[in-house]
Amino acid sequence: MVDPEAKRNLIGEVFIQVVRKTAESLHLDFDNTFWAQGTLRPDLIESGNPDVSSHAHKIKTHHNDVDIVRKARERGLVIETNWDWHKDEVRQVARSLGIDESIASRQPFPGPGLAVRLMCNDGTNVVTAEQTNKFKQLMEQIGAGNDGQVVPIHTVGVQGDCRSYRYLAVASGRGMDFDWEQLYHIGKTLPNQVDFINRVAYVLNQRKLSGPIITYPMYINRENVDLLREVDDIVVKKLNRKPVSQVFAVLLPMGVDTSRPKKYSVAIRTIITNDFMTGRPAFIGGDISKEIMMELVAEIEHSLPEIDLILYDVTSKPPATVEWQ
Repeated sequence: MVDPEAKRNLIGEVFIQVVRKTAESLHLDFDNTFWAQGTLRPDLIESGNPDVSSHAHKIKTHHNDVDIVRKARERGLVIETNWDWHKDEVRQVARSLGIDESIASRQPFPGPGLAVRLMCNDGTNVVTAEQTNKFKQLMEQIGAGNDGQVVPIHTVGVQGDCRSYRYLAVASGRGMDFDWEQLYHIGKTLPNQVDFINRVAYVLNQRKLSGPIITYPMYINRENVDLLREVDDIVVKKLNRKPVSQVFAVLLPMGVDTSRPKKYSVAIRTIITNDFMTGRPAFIGGDISKEIMMELVAEIEHSLPEIDLILYDVTSKPPATVEWQ
């Protein structure tokens, strides 16, 4: 399964199946049972819930707002005390209740789980020559010595309060000797200047790439999930510290090593935000030291030789979403 909305809807269905089985194990009639869930305002806004706004656009479906949940809501069966709150408000309540800070400030984990951090690919996406030329021309203007490629892998974004499903741009050129302000400028400018890009990631572990980025087929299976768990554990342990609000790894089916093809790359996503409706990546050299990032890159390369490119997402929300799908 490649389409992120199909992933999210399927996981929403599985979520309800689990709730139903749990109710039945307690000898309850699920269709007439109340259940409570921690739905937040951003979940409803991004799911395009009409109860939030008659003009709401669907950015991405949340598992706690699929059709069966909405129907149960209409019957008054769903209890959602956090309905009107954002994450920062929930944390304030947790602290006022005396809940330990390790729980109150714990970074969120996506309802769909790791499925939205595995960038599945069936090879049907194609970057056109016109798009490539337009991208190259723009990089010549704003790249400041960095090179770049458009990768035929779609990520989800939010642009003009609407959902976008566009390509990933990869910038490279200076490895860890980069200028952060230049990279952040590229991350802001590219999605605003072309209509086929909504996210930009920078290559940390190589300078100018030796050749074109090659994409491979990838679907959700045990091997891919295990690899993502392993690299995510390394990334989170290294970078989960203030002022970072959330940090995680994304597994991508691509690489440039043709001598011994490595079919995986990893992107590191950090976000600094209060409400998760808007946010920015953690600045390397400011919010996170370059030394820590160098240690992280070295650890990934040493521990996971099957990983080729190590990328850093330099895109704010908007135009990108926090999660990649």
